[in-house]
Amino acid sequence: MVHLPSVGPVEYLADFSPDVAHIRAEVERIANSGRRIVVVAHSYGGVVSSEAIQGLDLVTRPKNGQSGGVAHLFLCCSFVISKGKSVISTFGGNNLPWWNISADRLALSPISPGEIFYVSTSEVQGAVARLKPHSYQTLHSPVTYAAWKHVPTTYLYCVKDNAIPFYVQKMMVEETAKGYPYPH
Repeated sequence: MVHLPSVGPVEYLADFSPDVAHIRAEVERIANSGRRIVVVAHSYGGVVSSEAIQGLDLVTRPKNGQSGGVAHLFLCCSFVISKGKSVISTFGGNNLPWWNISADRLALSPISPGEIFYVSTSEVQGAVARLKPHSYQTLHSPVTYAAWKHVPTTYLYCVKDNAIPFYVQKMMVEETAKGYPYPH
């Protein structure tokens, strides 16, 4: 598991590049040991993971004389975004209705985290207490690489998710990636 710099930061980030660099460093470390990697990402993590694995796949690395690399991208209830778009622009420049944005537009926290993030009520209180604000400006960073076009990808729909409802997940997968099978 990789903990993102954008979550609970001392100083809020201006864009997603620190998250991308953090994930990329970890993937490169594992790939450089010659291992095949399955990157599993959830929600916003899918955006920055997709960006981070550019050139680290099992097709590109061998061309550069390197072994190991990303064999598969597994997205779980993740944002699927086209090159040039950001999370915010994907939704017409609008914030999602459950977002609470700080007055300085630097921090994002969920309005009702217990209802938005958790279906089971047995551990909600403890989980909500561990949540930290997210750097809001990272959601405005445009994607420069859509890994799902270049790396075998699986998307797991979460039908009871309240943060990214099922119909939104389907829209992103079916419209953004429409007709785009993995080419290799």
